[in-house]
Amino acid sequence: QSDFEVLLDSNDKKTNNSNDKIEIQVSALAGKIVLTQATASTTGNNNLSVNVANLSSGSYILKATGSSRSQTSITKFVKE
Repeated sequence: QSDFEVLLDSNDKKTNNSNDKIEIQVSALAGKIVLTQATASTTGNNNLSVNVANLSSGSYILKATGSSRSQTSITKFVKE
């Protein structure tokens, strides 16, 4: 699998507004950031695709944060 999807809900009053940017960081379990990506959010659900094809096999942590820091999503995943 080369894409990893993240779903963020911007309808919640505490979360991103339509002008927010979303920063995505993928880190190895040792803490080293191996991929960063930024995108604009929209009002409502934000289904973001992150291409992980160039990552080596292993376990990673994906962190998606709105620029207002009002919502952060952290997910652990395994690249095979």
